Amino acid sequence: MTKSQNQTSVTILDLMDDPRFFARWFKGPTWNAWRVFLAAVFALTDRIDADGMAIYRAATGREIFPSAPVRRIDTCVGRRGGKSLIAALIAVYLAFFRDYSKYLVPGETATVLCDAADRPQAHVVFRYIKAFIFGTPVLKAMVIRETREVIELSNSVTIEVHAASSKTGGRSDLTGPFCTSGSEREFTLEGSWYADQEIQTGADRNAAAAG
Repeated sequence: MTKSQNQTSVTILDLMDDPRFFARWFKGPTWNAWRVFLAAVFALTDRIDADGMAIYRAATGREIFPSAPVRRIDTCVGRRGGKSLIAALIAVYLAFFRDYSKYLVPGETATVLCDAADRPQAHVVFRYIKAFIFGTPVLKAMVIRETREVIELSNSVTIEVHAASSKTGGRSDLTGPFCTSGSEREFTLEGSWYADQEIQTGADRNAAAAG
């Protein structure tokens, strides 16, 4: 995978549609609303048609589609709504297809941190992440090390999945995006909302460090 392919030309929707990547996970019209959601999050205006705008208006009450990627997004999704799979997709996309080198000094790594509501939910998200990566040879080739909660990559990025606590979102040693997933939690791109203000502050600080 070249640098241009890895960091600029590929969108998250391209990965959902490409059989070499993740198309087999996102078959059928049931994923259309999530496609609109991701197009809005990453400001993929050229991927939205009239039907997509109708879904966007119904879900948000807004008439204007985002013209720039959002820094934070909160969602309300019921059980078996696909949020864990989408959280895993976002984490993999941010880990493999974004360039954080300008935020890092030699020897430092960026961390894509995904917090889940509890440990079982964290295991679900991590399994999805592993399925995406190890089911795609070009991504699997970039894995340096794997533990029960961490995957280290050759592009100086680490993916971590944990049960939410002040020790994860509130960590001061992280640089990179942050997302959460859980049945009664919002998941967030480059930021987080929790009742615990310590996690909120830490997540926002880490996101700011990554631009």
